[in-house]
Amino acid sequence: MFGHGSRIDALTEHTPGGSHYNDEEFLADTFAGVLLMPVGGIQGEFNRRKWKMETATQLDYYVISSLFGVGFQTLISHCKVNRLISELKATELLKTSPAKLLKSIDGLTVPAASFKIIDGLSMLSTIDIEVSNYIFLPKDSNVEGEHLLAIEESTQGTVYKAIKAGIVRVSSAKLDFGSFIRIQNISYVGLAENRHLEDDID
Repeated sequence: MFGHGSRIDALTEHTPGGSHYNDEEFLADTFAGVLLMPVGGIQGEFNRRKWKMETATQLDYYVISSLFGVGFQTLISHCKVNRLISELKATELLKTSPAKLLKSIDGLTVPAASFKIIDGLSMLSTIDIEVSNYIFLPKDSNVEGEHLLAIEESTQGTVYKAIKAGIVRVSSAKLDFGSFIRIQNISYVGLAENRHLEDDID
């Protein structure tokens, strides 16, 4: 709508803030927040996990951003604009980056890549990732198909890597959790309805 295209968190050591976070990014974050993150929904997800927004950790906020399918920085900006957190808290949260958060997870030795953390405490009909991305799922999860490769265990769950495009179902009987994970090819360009197909369409 604003001519920006899709934006996702870049997995670099860069920490948001300063001149890098420009007016265009602020506008995109605000628009994404209004559409994807109702204030009540954000508060509900924190309450579900018994997390207080002013004391929750950076990794806690990353989990919530994964649920809503938005960037870490986008979630924090939206919370600050809507006065769910103070400016001081937002500044504290933004002292890290997705790359640093990935490195901080205990028991994890995987190379850097974009990732989502799904803890199984919320009912999500679909979860969107891209080939080469990681997704953290509850340790007892049943993953159908051969699109996700389990590579490590960590304190945040089992780490899977998306190895090919397609749609797979994941479930956890223990957590009463079930969802479809839609995996698109890297940097896919084309019709939206075809982005999760396993074979290219001529």
